[in-house]
Amino acid sequence: MTSSQSVIQPRRAPIRPGALILAFAIAVCAAIPVWLWQSGLFGTLEVDKLFSKPKPTSSSSVPVSKAVIPPAEPETRSVKSPPVSDSVAWVNALDNASKDLSAQIERSPRDPSLQNRQGLIYLSLGDLAGSEQCFSNAVNLCRSGLSDCATRMERQRSAGNMQDASRELLVASQLTVELSAAHSHLARIFEQKGDRQRVLAELEQLNRDSSFFSGFALGGGRLQTTDGRLSPLEAQSLARAETLLRSDQVGEAVAEFKRLATMNPKLAIPHERIGIISAMANDLPTAVQEWEIAAHIDPGSASVQNNLGLAYQQLDRSDDARQAFQRAVDLDPASEEASLNLSNLLSTDGDVDGAMRVLTVATEKVPGSARAHNNLGSLQSLAGNYQEAISSYHKALSIDPDMASAHYGMGVALLKTHCYLPAIKQLKQALALNPKMQEAQTRIEEAYRLAGRNGRS
Repeated sequence: MTSSQSVIQPRRAPIRPGALILAFAIAVCAAIPVWLWQSGLFGTLEVDKLFSKPKPTSSSSVPVSKAVIPPAEPETRSVKSPPVSDSVAWVNALDNASKDLSAQIERSPRDPSLQNRQGLIYLSLGDLAGSEQCFSNAVNLCRSGLSDCATRMERQRSAGNMQDASRELLVASQLTVELSAAHSHLARIFEQKGDRQRVLAELEQLNRDSSFFSGFALGGGRLQTTDGRLSPLEAQSLARAETLLRSDQVGEAVAEFKRLATMNPKLAIPHERIGIISAMANDLPTAVQEWEIAAHIDPGSASVQNNLGLAYQQLDRSDDARQAFQRAVDLDPASEEASLNLSNLLSTDGDVDGAMRVLTVATEKVPGSARAHNNLGSLQSLAGNYQEAISSYHKALSIDPDMASAHYGMGVALLKTHCYLPAIKQLKQALALNPKMQEAQTRIEEAYRLAGRNGRS
């Protein structure tokens, strides 16, 4: 969903006395708490008891903490209904919280956490349609936000602003948490409706959507097995492991991924995930071992090959890295990350022509990649093909006008072709975008000297 699209808000009429009576009837039904929060897919999902006496709350929070589903009472014991006054007060409190959240959503329509919290309130009132719409809104907002984060983070990385790129990564991690929560709640709603197919589809969508934050290549593993099937029990284990990982419970997540790998040795994704976790902990030998297993199970995964290439490269296994990157590019010619990694490795090893061939194909397969055009321009400039380099930089800047490295590269290429004033303009723009790029200042001074000496523009 683009930023220009509006978020559909479920409409709820003000609660009337008759509705309060109906809500009370729902609240005193002993079976409802178990029906509402029981989930056979996620194991024990723990939430606050919704039918306790309300506490004074602010409009900015909805209580969610660990409280297991209450056990069923023996048949010989009676279940006490809450007092009428307490139930009516609780429904009123929920309705007031919903109204306050609606006002917050109007002020901050791009905040998915507000949609998730509103969905929880609707769910507690038994409004499945309203809660489903809110959680769907949260999913769409998270998708859009993650896409924007990826663009900003890549821009900062290209400009060398690693601190700003790290901040974008933190924003992405929070969005991923909200995304996982929204998908989980939707799966629970579909489970309550008895729609098992939509539950599994929601889990599959969770895995695809959350791939942004799961690996080096910003591309998650595929639900791939040698027989192409994923059982409901395996889907449950995978969802639990992903949730643990996104809750920073890394040890528990690894244990669950290992359990899943034991459950189905033909499944590649637990090995890919364990490899990613190991690489993030700088345990590259374990990462390589897990990714090699994943590659054996799923030889068609470009992301696994790309990750292997990165690990081999850090372990000074240059030949293995080149072969892995090449396999990734062959499997997915539109993989921007694999093409950039392969071209960088080739140019580092002195094969500039080979690197340019890789990037030329990449710009054809992924014409919207500013980095591919920028890197191709750098290699063309290095080879002395300045006019071709200027053309590549133009294409990069038409995609990302704020790419400091492209402005700098174009400035240098223009300087080499004696176009001093246009070079100065580009170099100044690069310096404005990245004040730490001191080389740009040096080049500006050089361009002014040459322009004054030669009387050229």
